[in-house]
Amino acid sequence: MHPVVQTICKAVVWPLFIFVVSCHVALATAQAPDLLVFQGDTLLLFANPLESHPDREQIHRQLPAQWKACWSTACWRGYQAVWLLENDHLYLIEIRSCCSSGDHRKADLNALFGRQVVSHRVLGDWVTNTLLCPIGKLLYYVHEDYLSVYEQELSFTVNAGRLLNLTRYDNRRTIVSPLLENARELSHFLCRQTNWQTLGAALKSGEVRKVVIAVDPYSLGRPAHIEVLKADGDLFTSEALRLIKLIPIWTAVYRRGRYAPNRYMVPVVFSKEKRESCR
Repeated sequence: MHPVVQTICKAVVWPLFIFVVSCHVALATAQAPDLLVFQGDTLLLFANPLESHPDREQIHRQLPAQWKACWSTACWRGYQAVWLLENDHLYLIEIRSCCSSGDHRKADLNALFGRQVVSHRVLGDWVTNTLLCPIGKLLYYVHEDYLSVYEQELSFTVNAGRLLNLTRYDNRRTIVSPLLENARELSHFLCRQTNWQTLGAALKSGEVRKVVIAVDPYSLGRPAHIEVLKADGDLFTSEALRLIKLIPIWTAVYRRGRYAPNRYMVPVVFSKEKRESCR
């Protein structure tokens, strides 16, 4: 292991993540990452250092025109870069097409960087950032950018292309609720647990009653705070709160070795039509 690897994780404060449990299609897409060659292993790199290059726009214009014809929402930047960490320095060693997994076309580094290319590589001296590499099993998939969570993360602190520090983080305390990750299953669960006998007399034909509840889970996947965001009469609001408390486990995500607080907003819907659908 690299000599600067630390066994104790630093304290990192993550912003509040908000999850809306619904059936809406995600507007963003998980991205095909760059790659980092480190100590003989090729790792996924949850960063795109080439995008911070001072001549980024010019580099993009010089990429093969054919690459633009196979644009993909999973690769907004239009390429996949391969990096090398060697002797505590970061190098760009390859820029390849991300049109498809079977496309092995590569850009000409000499044409893009000229004299900056030495021994078939470009020193990433413009890179000053913290670069994250996920390793191990995928624990929690997020269909957006680089937000998915893996068992561990390697965090590389780079300044002007030089590696200053490397920290390994452990995210294996992440808890994923299968029920909360499937909006349809959650809806069926709430529907089956609803006390329809009590609500039946209060529901008119064609009427829809809706209560929205926010839940902030503990790091152990239990509700820490429950808040009614939208009430709809005492009877329906009380039943919605009872149903929410029946959910056995809530997703609790760890990032960089620490619990990342999250909030779930759960709409609970009552109607005679819904009652019929869950029988």
